[in-house]
Amino acid sequence: MDGNRQLDFTLSLGYVLTALIIAYFYFSPTVINPLFSDILIVLGVLLLLSCLIFA
Repeated sequence: MDGNRQLDFTLSLGYVLTALIIAYFYFSPTVINPLFSDILIVLGVLLLLSCLIFA
């Protein structure tokens, strides 16, 4: 039960982080170097995929 709760928390944390990263750079693309934002979006997607793989 404890492990499942921690797994759900990790998975939801991955979703939240990915959504925040994508939303942040989607709504402010001119603030930061576009290449840097692309890299961070890719990292967010990789984080989400790793959460799904380990789930």
